[in-house]
Amino acid sequence: MTGKRGQTALEFLTTYGWALILVVMTIAVMVYLGVVNPQLLKPDMCRFPAESGIRCTHASAGTDGNLHLTVQNIDNGEIMLEDIACIYEGSGVMITRNIMLDGLPFIPSSLHEGEKAELTCSFGGDNPFAGRVGKQVAVEADVTLASEARTTGRIRVTVEG
Repeated sequence: MTGKRGQTALEFLTTYGWALILVVMTIAVMVYLGVVNPQLLKPDMCRFPAESGIRCTHASAGTDGNLHLTVQNIDNGEIMLEDIACIYEGSGVMITRNIMLDGLPFIPSSLHEGEKAELTCSFGGDNPFAGRVGKQVAVEADVTLASEARTTGRIRVTVEG
């Protein structure tokens, strides 16, 4: 009688084991074929280190090759934006030209406490966002402050059409 219980338990575990393996393999095939994309499960984000004194309040990317950032001074005083570079992580494309601050060509500028600024990085001919509507892209924004400290913001946005 005890042998029958052991056999029943083993058959139960074997059946459910095969079912679990089948489910895992199905999910793996779906990910491989692109039916399910785990990257799309990550939320959009825009983050600078807290000690930098800069907070990113909005980020968007378009198929026109422009990355739009809204940054805010959260420091207890004025900060000076000396230089900005945007880097698309997928290909290492770096852009330091065609950077706009509040709609004008970038020049070193100060931000008072709580003040916001609109930054636009235009990748132009090196457009890494073309043909990627609805897909997430990862970009870095290197900002050099007056204190010669460099801070890097990590940005992950879904490209809009």
